[in-house]
Amino acid sequence: MSIGAFGYGCVACAIQIRSIGAQLNGGGDAAHIVNWVNSYDITTVGWGDYHQGNFSNPSETTPDSTSDADCSSGACSPQNYLVCVSSSDGGVTCDTAPCGTPMVNRTQYLIPVPLSYYVIAYGTSVSAAPPEYRSCGEGGDWFAIGCIFPAGSPGSYPLTVDLPIPDNTLDATILVQNYYLGIISPGATIPGGGVLSEEITILPNLSSLTPSNAGVAGFGASWAGSISTACQGPIDDPFTGSDPP
Repeated sequence: MSIGAFGYGCVACAIQIRSIGAQLNGGGDAAHIVNWVNSYDITTVGWGDYHQGNFSNPSETTPDSTSDADCSSGACSPQNYLVCVSSSDGGVTCDTAPCGTPMVNRTQYLIPVPLSYYVIAYGTSVSAAPPEYRSCGEGGDWFAIGCIFPAGSPGSYPLTVDLPIPDNTLDATILVQNYYLGIISPGATIPGGGVLSEEITILPNLSSLTPSNAGVAGFGASWAGSISTACQGPIDDPFTGSDPP
């Protein structure tokens, strides 16, 4: 999928996206689907495509079948649905449990010209939400942490950015299940539908976001401190610095 940055000095350029994922139908130990996704050569996936392996048994090391979708469907952002939020007491306490249908994917972006990008880790509240939102994943998305990677020198572009399967251990009170990449352009306007309303959203900065204009239920305790820290780099996990496979 191509995202034109119209009106922000980049009329003709486009960001390209591709993603590789896997799903284990019926549930169970998801180790093999994670290994398959991490070892898959993502460069064989066409730009604009989401390629998914469909597993039917935890013992399988390769999928029974594969399927494809266009990134315009919203399928391409990195996701980690190995663990989901659950409740055994009507929502008073939010616990976590293995997802009924485990699914993971990782994503590669191609940024053609010098642009600053941001990454946000978000998911569902486990215990940080106020009681009125503490319905174990039903209260809306929560932003856990964010970072910005500044635009580099022209010689380093086009820039390939690899975002791995999201790290669901980043925040003790928010179950991080998603990473989201967007572009920073001073003077941009936050879209009325919120940050997550588009495949790639252009923002003026992260500091002007509020839960209301971001379109989310809230921000985690680490959000304010995290957004002044630069992302680790285009080939690393943006928050931990580890190398994605």
